[in-house]
Amino acid sequence: WLVIEDLNDLKWRVVAMIVLVVAVAFAEVVVDPGSADRMLQMGAGVALFIAALTAFLRLTDSRRARSPREAESAGSRQGDTA
Repeated sequence: WLVIEDLNDLKWRVVAMIVLVVAVAFAEVVVDPGSADRMLQMGAGVALFIAALTAFLRLTDSRRARSPREAESAGSRQGDTA
């Protein structure tokens, strides 16, 4: 059900839960009548927050450290030495 194999899996799950909580908080503002300015401000804040979390995940994900082309060339080099 909940299998976490490394730290990156844990980071992805924690960030997903944080985004869910922020989305629910934003939904509360959207439902509140007469809060157009507040909704716009919070929406912009939520968008920036999610963008920052996405950048954090992409920059710290060790599985994405090498491009597919680099991984292919590393694999072919290992095959040549064997």
